[in-house]
Amino acid sequence: RTLMRAATWELGIWRRAQAGDWHKVLSRCGPCAADEPYINGWLVPAGGPLCVTTAGRESLLWIHAPDSQGRLIRKAECAVGQLVLWLYASPDGHSLRLVLEGSEPLVLQLATVAEEAARSADASASPVQGAPRPAVPPEI
Repeated sequence: RTLMRAATWELGIWRRAQAGDWHKVLSRCGPCAADEPYINGWLVPAGGPLCVTTAGRESLLWIHAPDSQGRLIRKAECAVGQLVLWLYASPDGHSLRLVLEGSEPLVLQLATVAEEAARSADASASPVQGAPRPAVPPEI
């Protein structure tokens, strides 16, 4: 089981061990200024292994995933540039739809570095500029 606790300026992720006790596996602090939006987070897919967090008015987005030892670490980050009000994830967690303040939604597709390299190689080998690339199921 995984639980998320979000307070005004801090977010914590807790995991339940086999013995039944809870361990904090992630902590992220947001901006402490009163005029800054608080930190927010989502488990992706719902209750899943990924955690997406945003902090601040410019919504610096971090994607956290388990490493080879099962520890939750930051795997990717990007500056969204606008406040993220809400996040919707595809059932597999590989597509994220961000609802932004005062703007159209933004869709992010998650992929590994190896998948991106393969897609880039496929695109450069295509005789038609802008030809569609084959879909590869992303995994983090």
